Amino acid sequence: MRDQFDSEIINEMRRFENLLEDLAQELNFNTPITTSRKSFLMRKYSDIKNQLRSANATGTVKGKKRAQTESEARYFSNAIRQALIALRAPTNSNPQKSNWALQVSEARSEISYHLHRMENDLSMQV
Repeated sequence: MRDQFDSEIINEMRRFENLLEDLAQELNFNTPITTSRKSFLMRKYSDIKNQLRSANATGTVKGKKRAQTESEARYFSNAIRQALIALRAPTNSNPQKSNWALQVSEARSEISYHLHRMENDLSMQV
């Protein structure tokens, strides 16, 4: 059964999916990266990991300490936790040498999987 937070959950998972996709595009290297670009990528990676950690801490879309909705427990918290697990590289590691591209792609895939599962399950309930 749909609840009031379902559209917020979907929007937040899409936001994370887009952040990770943007970072994945940035990590397509053809040549060695400059120091300033490396710093930029490290800040972006760190910011995304911090946002995922915050979302994981509560398991809720708005980050409020409250009971999770069924959809948050079933889809959102699983997506966030799995994406965070996929981002194994430390935030101070070298983006080019630490396999960030693969890890960011895995994290995005985790979000996408749970997002599509949620959308599919909700469409079956209508």
